[in-house]
Amino acid sequence: MIFDLTALPPLDQYKLLASTVVPRPIAWVVTMSPEGRLNAAPFSFFNVFGAGPPVLCIGIGAR
Repeated sequence: MIFDLTALPPLDQYKLLASTVVPRPIAWVVTMSPEGRLNAAPFSFFNVFGAGPPVLCIGIGAR
């Protein structure tokens, strides 16, 4: 789903961003190789780090 955050008032931007991490959801992080191959991995260790501009951060560590 794509949201145009610039079309929302700042308070609504914040509420939308904050609701992305409560309750703790799974973030599907998707990358694409130079050859065009997609890779998706689930991450549950992420949070909101700022609302202006909106920033989500994931924590990646060794298993």
